[in-house]
Amino acid sequence: MIHYALKNPHTLSLIVSPGLRQSMIVMDRIHAFLMTIPKTVRRGMIARMQRTVIWFKNGSQIVALPNSPNLLPDQVGSEPDELAELHHLPGWDVAFRCPAAS
Repeated sequence: MIHYALKNPHTLSLIVSPGLRQSMIVMDRIHAFLMTIPKTVRRGMIARMQRTVIWFKNGSQIVALPNSPNLLPDQVGSEPDELAELHHLPGWDVAFRCPAAS
């Protein structure tokens, strides 16, 4: 996902799971990986990092969201029922599945 965001400027990558907690677990792993990159290199790639959003200097973003009908349409511009059709769009080649809440 990081590679995709860096190589494709001005893209939005979403991490969506049943709840925000599961999405943030994946985002925490991305943060942990980014923190292993030397600070000088990391500063050249990342504009800003928050717990649920990473903004890259090339205009791309990685955003962690819950599977909420209230939030997803704002991010992707479609109704939740139509989100199943997104896999037909160009660039829909990376997907992460979060474990279901226990």
